[in-house]
Amino acid sequence: MEIALYALRERLGEERVDTALERYCAKYRDASVPYPTSADFQAELRAMMPESLHAELDEVFSRVILREVRARQLLHGPRPRGALDAALAALAREVRSRT
Repeated sequence: MEIALYALRERLGEERVDTALERYCAKYRDASVPYPTSADFQAELRAMMPESLHAELDEVFSRVILREVRARQLLHGPRPRGALDAALAALAREVRSRT
């Protein structure tokens, strides 16, 4: 959830996210069963933003994004005074779930 909040703040603006979080906390402060969920927080966020930003919200909460990074090759060699030069070749990809 913390990563989602940072992503939302960057994409949607800190003020909108803070206001939605304050409203969510106030609304569910004394909640009992059924307890609020992330969908309830999404509803608060959605109410705070124009429709043009709803896809951004869905991107953060509704999709699973996996990132894979693999080292392919490491080149290294000595430098003066015991230092070392190194170069790393890597392969990275991102896989997103379908909604």
